[in-house]
Amino acid sequence: MRQKSPKVTEIPFNSTNKYQLSIHTVEAEEGSPGPSHLLVMKGAPERILDRCSTIMLHGQEMALDTELREAFQNAYLELGGLGERVLGEYPHPASQETVL
Repeated sequence: MRQKSPKVTEIPFNSTNKYQLSIHTVEAEEGSPGPSHLLVMKGAPERILDRCSTIMLHGQEMALDTELREAFQNAYLELGGLGERVLGEYPHPASQETVL
């Protein structure tokens, strides 16, 4: 996977940001003019959630409204209370202009 999607740049995890972000080159899809990029962010769920406007539920992308935001926060707080380690992840296609 790392050979197919080399890292272009990253912001390493630190205790202030509480997230790590990396941008990877991904192979071009058939018919596209060239390679594209994938932005991947992972870290504390509240830090990831603060930057999201949609959420994936059962394979469907949905607007992240107040009700879904509260349900997500309650779920990760409950899991954390049970001693589970909870991380948020945000994979997102990025254009060449975004990367530069």
